[in-house]
Amino acid sequence: MLLRAASRGAVAASAGVGIANLYLQYRCGTVENPPLPTNSDVIVVGAGVVGVTTAYELGKLGYRVRVLESSSSICGAAAASYGNAGTLGVSAKTQPICKSVPTLIRDTLIHDDSSDHTLHSRNKWILPEVVLDPCFWRWALCVARASFSSFDTLDASWRKMNAAAQAAVFDAARDERLTDTADVRADGRLTVTVGAGAAAEPAAVAEPALHAIAPRITAAKATTDDAQGSCEAFTVGLARASAERHGVVFETNRPVRALVPTADGGGVAGVRTADGAELRADAVVVCAGAATAPLLATAGGFAPIMPLLGHSLTAPRPTARAPAAHIVVAPYALYVTRLGDSLRFTCYGVLAPATPEYTAGSVRLAGDRREPLDDRLAKLVEYVVPDVASLCDWEGAVAWRGARPLTPDAQPIVGATNRRALYVNSGHSFNGWRESALSAKVLAAHVAGAPPPADVDVSVWSLRRFQPWPD
Repeated sequence: MLLRAASRGAVAASAGVGIANLYLQYRCGTVENPPLPTNSDVIVVGAGVVGVTTAYELGKLGYRVRVLESSSSICGAAAASYGNAGTLGVSAKTQPICKSVPTLIRDTLIHDDSSDHTLHSRNKWILPEVVLDPCFWRWALCVARASFSSFDTLDASWRKMNAAAQAAVFDAARDERLTDTADVRADGRLTVTVGAGAAAEPAAVAEPALHAIAPRITAAKATTDDAQGSCEAFTVGLARASAERHGVVFETNRPVRALVPTADGGGVAGVRTADGAELRADAVVVCAGAATAPLLATAGGFAPIMPLLGHSLTAPRPTARAPAAHIVVAPYALYVTRLGDSLRFTCYGVLAPATPEYTAGSVRLAGDRREPLDDRLAKLVEYVVPDVASLCDWEGAVAWRGARPLTPDAQPIVGATNRRALYVNSGHSFNGWRESALSAKVLAAHVAGAPPPADVDVSVWSLRRFQPWPD
């Protein structure tokens, strides 16, 4: 009897795996769209940095681009582009989330608020309601698929991809005279490790603000090719240039509720907005960040993207003792970035359901209006940098929360979907600003049927990478 039960269990498990593989093979497939002629109408959903750079590149090619944004402004205060760390790093490889799942589960289960261990910032928190979200289980299926990938292509190309992505942002900033406006500068990154042990030689790193980092600095490493700046200022400036130079139309307070399928259901003919209007276009590009997955699903499209809530605290009036450049404090993954006349502290992410409550993000003000997770970041900053009040107006720091679009391998999804005339440029995870301009060029090349930029392996960003048997 036990053998028969085990046999039935094995058959059921095999059937489950087979169904899952077939599901991924179909949903993660992409159609071959013919090149879209110039002067065609294209709707871009979302006006964060990815949506704006996408509109910019499509406008340069001669398409009539209409950008629909749900919030009241370009790169609004709830956007992931608004309150991010402001970094354009190229020296480190992004760790695929699927490789970190065992650690995330362990740290979530072993949660102890009584220890400073809880201040360690490596995605320890997963909101319990995530398990009730169908998008999560579809995403988890792709996590399982990605866990069996070799990552050989990504391992071989990440340095070139990072450098090409940073260069694309620098080029766009230079071409549209945004370098100074957005404070885009390549002045390196300083990574320091704090904790018990022998102190590192202070003279090894020229950064006056290191005196404020405590406990003792046990290691320090500086890079010269990493960069930083204001993603918000870059996005707003590029949107203005897109409208003035390329005729891109931006419509704020225009949330898109659904995609309009073609009569045969195999493609997309436009979008339906919150006011019930149906807007037609020759192609639709979804750059909706963490809201991408549920929007694609309205027309049978698919992308494994979940909201990863990010938090930051931005303090005004940095003092003469504030850091001049960008500092990462390990093992807490605390980012400290000088952005013009402010000092920003950024840290961990929290996996949340793909529902409007979380995908839209929200702003949290200073003081008693902070959410518990915002307070957690404040406590982390005060723990790691107890002298933080000497660096900035810490009492005036404003807390922000936004939703980063997280894929199973922390790489964006760029290009065609399984529906005709429906494209996606989303899922940039932690690197939305760095990869925005390059992914926009790749997306525009897909739409126009043109070759991708040099030094870019488009297979790394294709939705097909989640198929069990990719073409």
